[in-house]
Amino acid sequence: MRYNTGNPVGTDGSSDPRDLYDNAAIIDLLLTGPLGECLNRLGAPLKSWVGIMQQVTDYLIDQGYESVFLIYGSGVVVERQTQLVQRDGELYRVMDAADIPLTLTGTWATDAPKLQAVGDAALRQALASSTGATYVHRGSSTVDADLAALESADADQDIKIQANTDSIAAAGNVNRIFSNTIEPAVIDLHFGTLKGVGWTASEPGNIVAHTVTGSTANTITLNNVTGLYPGQLISYQGTNGEYYASVIKLIGTLTLTMAIPLPQPIANGAQLYNFYRDDAHGNTYGFNAVADDALRQLAAGRLFRTEYQAKDTAIWSPLLGATLTTQTVTAYDNPGASAIGERGLLVQSSTINAGVLSSLVALIGGDYETVIALNPGSRDGGFTGAIDISVEEVTADGVTQTIAYIPLTLSWGAVGVQKLKYSVRPGSMIRVRVTSPNSGPWRFYVGPMVHNRVGGYLNNLNRGKHVLLGDSWFTSGGDFHNRLIARLPKATVVSAGVPGNRASQLIARFSTDVTPQNPDFVWVMVGTNDYYASVSNSDFEQQIHQLRNMIQGIGAQPIFFNATVGAISYVPEQLTKSRSYALNVRYVGQEQASNGAGAVMRNIAMSREVIVPAAGSATIVVTPGQTRLPALIRFLTQSITGMTISVSYASTADGAGTIDPSTFTGVGITKDFLAPRTDTSLRFVVVKVSNATGSSITATILADICWQQSLV
Repeated sequence: MRYNTGNPVGTDGSSDPRDLYDNAAIIDLLLTGPLGECLNRLGAPLKSWVGIMQQVTDYLIDQGYESVFLIYGSGVVVERQTQLVQRDGELYRVMDAADIPLTLTGTWATDAPKLQAVGDAALRQALASSTGATYVHRGSSTVDADLAALESADADQDIKIQANTDSIAAAGNVNRIFSNTIEPAVIDLHFGTLKGVGWTASEPGNIVAHTVTGSTANTITLNNVTGLYPGQLISYQGTNGEYYASVIKLIGTLTLTMAIPLPQPIANGAQLYNFYRDDAHGNTYGFNAVADDALRQLAAGRLFRTEYQAKDTAIWSPLLGATLTTQTVTAYDNPGASAIGERGLLVQSSTINAGVLSSLVALIGGDYETVIALNPGSRDGGFTGAIDISVEEVTADGVTQTIAYIPLTLSWGAVGVQKLKYSVRPGSMIRVRVTSPNSGPWRFYVGPMVHNRVGGYLNNLNRGKHVLLGDSWFTSGGDFHNRLIARLPKATVVSAGVPGNRASQLIARFSTDVTPQNPDFVWVMVGTNDYYASVSNSDFEQQIHQLRNMIQGIGAQPIFFNATVGAISYVPEQLTKSRSYALNVRYVGQEQASNGAGAVMRNIAMSREVIVPAAGSATIVVTPGQTRLPALIRFLTQSITGMTISVSYASTADGAGTIDPSTFTGVGITKDFLAPRTDTSLRFVVVKVSNATGSSITATILADICWQQSLV
């Protein structure tokens, strides 16, 4: 029986159980009933499954479609013109309706004139023949004709290339037919690939493999955790076939929590390996990760020159009351070193958006990449650290704009590098802001920062001849050498690595091991044996510059790795010296200083002892240039109290008749203060001191003033 309530459907349908009962019967009829249609509970007709199938069948018949074909042979009768006949993989139809019904004889010569091919077997056979390209047209021509023209042009090009090669050979460079940028490329091995982590005494050595049974964005589950420990550098092959390095933060029963999110997913059944073979070398899979990461860095990065390098904590000021503590102990999780001028900075707070702000820096203008070594740290309660990083541009008229931003850099206490790309207008200054978006207590570390002025990209590496000049990391037939050969199959890769070599020894054998090879690229891996031998930063950097000039002198492209990470567990420990190399040694040229000739932004820095009589005054400095805009006081202080320092503006070079003064008293330090002015005439910036006491005062004045040069 049916209830047939007639209830309306409504916005959410009927909730009456009687309608549910009626619908169940209707659905049964729609799916399994014998009729082509049935009525819904409101009396409207619906097509049943039987009705839908009949509708599709009728349509196909109307279109002449038949899914069953006849096999060609004697006595076969074709009753309809839509019927298909198959012979040797091809399908045919009767051409003339007057021949229906047609009884086939089985003799193809007799039957073929009455049948028409409707498949593509004949076309495929024609295209596969030696003249197949003549059947495919391209505009007014054919593919066959176009291919013939390309072959002719290619032959002409070969003749021209050979002529160029012969010309180059006559000039003494027989093997080089490529043109290189020769501006050096630098791979960040220390903080980039190795995450600032070196060997420890807990390392098992050689190769210990573990099978992956599961993973998330920052965890890996294994079949066992033998030979693994927190803080260890590991390597693995990602789902894209390339190798990566990462750092273990915690170890559960069988699950590793990584200190940073995995840079590439890892598949179940893949292998995870320890990275280091011994205190100074990776194992096979560690070297694979080094080679693969080098190629990734070279592909993504732009060639650059360093314009500004900040290594010390003095460049940072606190934001929203954050506590800043200079780190004096070298450790793998400290992005700095222990020496003065190289130290990292611990930033702590419980306030959202607290952090640090760097001092303003005047840059030439153009395209830049700021590189910061840092550790996003952690939050109390076992939470990962998170930081936001931004670059701010302060224009000449004092407008501040955010021009680069990296949100939510996550980590659980691992050192790494962040790179921010942006463009700066001439006359502007920039500063970097690093903050935590979380409430705390939280902590993070900032290390060295470099502003690089960038140019073009490196040329294609999968070509030409590559020479690996270095120490044992570049040994012929070694793991790095073999991996690079596999990754650059169209290039020739030659090893000139000698175990134990220092930079001075690479220079000594360059003319015999590199020059005769006429390479297109020269990779340089050196520094480990130098810091083990306590070669000074200055000597090592000068030797790197010599190598760079020698490589460029033969027309090859220099590719440098910066320092490896020294072993903290080695006796004596090597981390401090390796960090110092990574923070101080420059492998590229220095870009024109922003205070140089023709610069828009100018700086003047001075330290002067003055004797100012009672109730007297003295001019400390007048800038060698004029401006219409406010000057920036980057640093200003005096050694004792009692005098007033003023920064003002004068129309004459003697500093007389100053206006718009900003005054400062006491021995406190003034940093990054924009000295305001209401007058916009062309004026010199003047620093003066005055003594309002009744006795003479002797004091030291320190001043660092930045202004925008105005010529008209």
